[in-house]
Amino acid sequence: METGANQRYQSLKRYDCTESPKTFSGLIVKGRRKRNRMNIYVGNLPHEVTETELLEAFQAFGEVASAKIITDQLSGESRGFAFVEMPTDDEAEKAITGLNGKDMKGRTLNVNKARPRPDRNRGRSGRSW
Repeated sequence: METGANQRYQSLKRYDCTESPKTFSGLIVKGRRKRNRMNIYVGNLPHEVTETELLEAFQAFGEVASAKIITDQLSGESRGFAFVEMPTDDEAEKAITGLNGKDMKGRTLNVNKARPRPDRNRGRSGRSW
């Protein structure tokens, strides 16, 4: 029968720590390292805009890592905002200044650097008792 420490050691042996290691709870595990990408918020987006059109608008300013229009879970329709990731800060800043306040299909875009999501207590009613 193995001891607890020996079991943890055996489970760690399966991780390949040779490329891009990162620490997690004191352990070194293999994982994807997210590059320094700037996440951009695009608000007041017309509901009929597609991800391809959004991607093309931002590609005019540089390389785009991803573009995601946020949709309603039930209806699948656009909620009127999106997030775009660009690999370099310079290109992202150019896209923000170039597209903020511009008209797209009759709506004025609100484009700025995305803020991190606030931590929310999921599954709680908000009461402390």
